[in-house]
Amino acid sequence: MNLNEATSTDLKVINELQKLGWKTGDTLLYQPQYRLTEEQQKEFTGFKSIKPDIVLQDLQGNILAVFENKLEDEKKALNKLRTLYWRVLKPRFLYACSSERILFYDTAWRGLEAGKFRRVDGFMSLEEMQIKIEQEKQKNIHKEIQIDKNIVGGFDPAAAKERYFQTECIKTLIEKYKQGKQKMLVHMATGLGKTRIAVALVKALLEHNLAKRVLFVVDRILLAKQARDEGFSLISKDYPVAWIRSSNYKQYRNYNVHIVVIDTLENIFQDIPNSFYDLLIVDECHRSININRKLIFDHFLCPRIGLTATPKKAILDKNAKDITEEDLEILDTYKLFGCEQGEPDYQFDLARGIDEGFLAPYRVLEIKTHLTREAEEEGIEFDYVFDIDNREKIELDQTKKLKLEQLERKYLSEERTMR
Repeated sequence: MNLNEATSTDLKVINELQKLGWKTGDTLLYQPQYRLTEEQQKEFTGFKSIKPDIVLQDLQGNILAVFENKLEDEKKALNKLRTLYWRVLKPRFLYACSSERILFYDTAWRGLEAGKFRRVDGFMSLEEMQIKIEQEKQKNIHKEIQIDKNIVGGFDPAAAKERYFQTECIKTLIEKYKQGKQKMLVHMATGLGKTRIAVALVKALLEHNLAKRVLFVVDRILLAKQARDEGFSLISKDYPVAWIRSSNYKQYRNYNVHIVVIDTLENIFQDIPNSFYDLLIVDECHRSININRKLIFDHFLCPRIGLTATPKKAILDKNAKDITEEDLEILDTYKLFGCEQGEPDYQFDLARGIDEGFLAPYRVLEIKTHLTREAEEEGIEFDYVFDIDNREKIELDQTKKLKLEQLERKYLSEERTMR
């Protein structure tokens, strides 16, 4: 392999690939030349051969990834990868690199935004690529995925019928997962077993080699404990489960299920390789919508599924200025999880749960403490309010004493509380 003409970007990329075990002249080829067939020459006029910057292949010579290391004209480089190189060489993975950044594309991606290259922090090893390719093959082999009926779909005495919606939800998610959809949303009322659905879904994917490692994200320590002890404990004998509390994820890399609190993940996600997980499941995902959380989710190159009883829909104020679609996505559960038309991938809401007998009808019982009465009648002095979503104090001009009703009218609005 002659590196005399290699650019600084070429050498940097090659060095990083070698650290991952790629062997130059064997599984790592620098500027290999491929002759086009007559049909390909007709399709790509003016090309008799192509010479990609770098090609990665397996031990049998099957091409896995192609690199373009000239990003001065990004549009031209990405188009070259997606048309010429992909159509001729049929790699699964595409990389576009410069000295400052790496853009990545997986040709198996489907759904909204599936056609976009995504920024990543590094490259995959041969083993990691082979695992992804094998998982894709398994999606086509298994026509019918078996779901553990001991976890979901059992008989509900109150409704006098099986909880059919649980298996129905899992089948829907598996089908979309097999199709390559990257974002999915489940809208299901509290009390209908979303965690058990997640556990049974994960077991089905692991059992059929459709996933190797899954990250389950919660927003509170209590929910992490419940997920581990009352949820994933149902499968932990066959598929090890670990609660990730810091950057200790590495010691659990051979565990199939990782549970993490979103605040912990916010601190460590940049240290975790982009392709480390095969699936991301976000519990109570309506609580995890702000710009930091979107950055976390976008970091991982795998499908993500949001679970919620109360999805939030962001509605653009007619007087709002300089608000982009990307801004709305950060605040909108549907958009963040790929439901552009405001329709979840699976829905079984409170009204349907009550109507079918799986949930009991309810009535609101108002209970007032002496503090509530004091707030209503005499008012409470305060000098700031706290924005929970942004974790910021909103300072007021001066100390105020407002009654509870006035507080709600002044600081709460239909837009702020809309789901």
